[in-house]
Amino acid sequence: MILVAGLSTAAQAVETGTLTLACKGTTVAGYNGGQPEPYSMSLILNFTDGKVQGFGTPGLLDPPVKITGINDVTVAFGGSTQASARVLGLSDWSLNGTIDRVTGEVEASQTLTDAKTGKTFGSTAYSLKCRPMQRMF
Repeated sequence: MILVAGLSTAAQAVETGTLTLACKGTTVAGYNGGQPEPYSMSLILNFTDGKVQGFGTPGLLDPPVKITGINDVTVAFGGSTQASARVLGLSDWSLNGTIDRVTGEVEASQTLTDAKTGKTFGSTAYSLKCRPMQRMF
């Protein structure tokens, strides 16, 4: 009984903290003919705030990506926002994905659509393998 309570408490602590992941894998962007390209990034999962950070560009486009579901195996996330870019005009940005908590695999898709016409003009698919790490500073 004490062992079960200890495991439950340890799992609860991870659920309310933050987890920094170092990820490597590939992206497939709609504009490059569907060819996978090497890619690496960091993700921060803030279980307390229910957010995922790392898919945006600070100062340019840092949209709200929320944890939409979580269980012992998977963390699901997604978000969307309207962004104004000098070159692109007004666009809708959306991202949806999952993180496998056992294997560290991340699958996500990002889409940019024209806010006026609804036409998709950019998409990126992420296929990454992540591992926990500590922040440098």
